[in-house]
Amino acid sequence: MVSELKKPLLPVADALAAIRDAIHPLPATLTLLQDAIGRFASEDQIAKLSHPSNAVSAMDGYGVCATDVAKLPTELTVIDEAAAGNPSTKKIKPGEAIRLFTGAVIPDGVDTIILQEDTKHIGDIVTVVEAPEAGKYIRKAGQDFHQNDRVVLAGKQLTARDIGLLATAGIQSVKTAPTPRIAIINSGDELIEAENNPNHGQLVNSNGPMLSAMIAQFGGIAVPLGRIPDRAGAVGDALKNAGPIDLIVTTGGASVGDHDHIIKDIIA
Repeated sequence: MVSELKKPLLPVADALAAIRDAIHPLPATLTLLQDAIGRFASEDQIAKLSHPSNAVSAMDGYGVCATDVAKLPTELTVIDEAAAGNPSTKKIKPGEAIRLFTGAVIPDGVDTIILQEDTKHIGDIVTVVEAPEAGKYIRKAGQDFHQNDRVVLAGKQLTARDIGLLATAGIQSVKTAPTPRIAIINSGDELIEAENNPNHGQLVNSNGPMLSAMIAQFGGIAVPLGRIPDRAGAVGDALKNAGPIDLIVTTGGASVGDHDHIIKDIIA
């Protein structure tokens, strides 16, 4: 035990490397999207669908053929209408238009969207007074992403935006790293909690709240075990009722003095 305690101190870079080498990822689990917020994707997420799956109208207006609106004003016959979720099955012919609402699938033959405010509509006749270039206001199929595109990369901490993206891509569950439970032990007879005023020789336990916040910020579950006294065996006592723990973080008590017991307890 004595030889272990008297090992020479490592450079910071070597110490960090040793810590990283000693930590291994927890086995990934399949997680429903509604439970995946804040967790880390264990593998790339591949879209099962394209979005949009069909070309759709980005505006309310009329679907027409560009050649019919090359000269303005012009009158067209409205033969049908289409809305989001209710596509038209008709194909326009020269001189015809289909009333479209935002999100409607683009009908066959339509290559131009005329804005509603650029028309006059009476009965079955719509008069077009202004027309954009062909293709404007049409969201092409796969404009956001295509089937088999990578939509989330491995290692990404999933946000609410990611959850929405994955759902849109047809993904219902994702392999994620489990949320680790990390115990925090603060060693020192001099420590008191923040709600108390320190007496002579006492210090507020600021490391505890700071580490809890950092763990939550990076996607873990902090398990604060509070302050332990400077005595042998205190670490084991603190862990008795902690429940399942994946990692232990300690502060203080890590030197080789008579009142430093963290390393001695761990080695023992």
